[in-house]
Parts: sequence; structure tokens; C-alpha cells
Amino acid sequence: MDDLLLKEKLMRLLRSADETNVALGFEIAKGHPLIDLEAFKRSYLPLWKHLMGENISTVEPVHMAALNQPTLDLSHKDITYVPPEIGILTNLRKLQLFVNKVSVLPKEIAHLKKLYWLGLAGNKMKDFKAVASIPNLEWLSFAGNSLLQLPPEIENLKQLKEFNLRYNPIYPKEQAQIQGWLPNCVVHFSEFEESK
Repeated sequence: MDDLLLKEKLMRLLRSADETNVALGFEIAKGHPLIDLEAFKRSYLPLWKHLMGENISTVEPVHMAALNQPTLDLSHKDITYVPPEIGILTNLRKLQLFVNKVSVLPKEIAHLKKLYWLGLAGNKMKDFKAVASIPNLEWLSFAGNSLLQLPPEIENLKQLKEFNLRYNPIYPKEQAQIQGWLPNCVVHFSEFEESK
């Protein structure tokens, strides 16, 4: 088997959501020159620390498989920081980060080509550039983030079908602008009256 094909198969095992497959990947990769297993395992350490809230000294198959799931519900975990290593979770399709303290996502989130659902309601989001670069996002929630407006980069979300912006004090003028940027998307706003 040629080295490129072997490395691809090995990476599939290591990125599997199945703990048995990851363990098999660990065994095959030990001492193999195609992949630096220890470096790959270290890339999961900040993810486990910041997203799961636990300091571990080494990543085991159980940790890696837990992070490799297609859906991660990380709601109500008091998360303040999403590390750039999030970009290695290539199987991630649905990410729930409801009611945390996240203010920015790393640009590496754009590597998640399968991510179609992102829940950020009840956070402190201030920077949207990374979110606007997620290519296949179909559902997005920024509800309850105290947003006054959004940047035009949101227009890049061509696949977006539903966008929840409830419980943000976005004035009607900005609401119309957002709706103009996303003409094929259902955008939910809270009723908001401008003070006179």
C-alpha cells in the first residue's frame, strides 16, 4: 500500500467517533514514520481542557473518540475560549455552545467543512469573521448575545437557511440590512421598538 493511502486510512481511524477505531489507529501509528502520533494526540489536549473542562496529561482513545463525534453539545459548560485546534474535528456537523461565555471563535473553525449547525445563543459573541467563513452553515443561532448589529461578512453564509437573532437589541434598520444580506434565509428577530 502506498504511503499516502496508508496515511489517509490511518487518519480516518484516528478521527473516528468510535473508540475501538481510534485505539486501532493508536496501535498502527506507534513508531510509524508517516505520522507523529504524540504530536497528533497533543493537538487534542487544548480541546479537552477548554471544551470538556478537564486537564488531562495524555489523550487516550476515549478522549479522542468523544471529541470526534459528529455532534458536540457543549452547552452550559462555562466555556470562555474555543481553541484553534477545533479545526481538526473534521467530522463535526453540529456544535452546540449554548449559554457559555464565548466572545470569538478561531479562524480554524472554517476548516470544518461538514459543520452545518452552530448554536451560540446566550454567549458574548463580538467577532463574526470566523463564523462568516464556515462554508456549509445552514442553521445559526446568536440569540441573546446583546448584539446591536452584524458585519457585512455575514452575507458570505450563502447556505444559511435559518438564523436566530432573538433577544438582541437590533433596530429595525439593521434588521432590514441583515435580511437584505441573507435573502434566502429565515431570520428571527425579537420585536424591538426604538425609543423616541
